[in-house]
Amino acid sequence: MTDTQREGGYRPGYEVAAEQVLELIARLGLRPGDRMPT
Repeated sequence: MTDTQREGGYRPGYEVAAEQVLELIARLGLRPGDRMPT
């Protein structure tokens, strides 16, 4: 299964990107005002 697919089928790219950003924030423990890595 690719990043743009799940059990329900197709996922728009913006949805996948938003999920990945949220995962990165959680993984790095970023707080409001922190800078995102480049």
